[in-house]
Amino acid sequence: MAETIMYIAASIAMIGVFTAMMRFIKGPTVADRAVALDCLTVISISLIVLVGLFAKR
Repeated sequence: MAETIMYIAASIAMIGVFTAMMRFIKGPTVADRAVALDCLTVISISLIVLVGLFAKR
């Protein structure tokens, strides 16, 4: 059960990475790109935490 929830969380995070990357690439203004970069940073940290949970460390 917990493993399934972690897979779902990882999938949602990867969707977030994809959408933030699209905004970073296509953002019409510098502010859009800055917000997308901030989102990518937060999502990357959460993915690092998920990897730690997967590895049980």
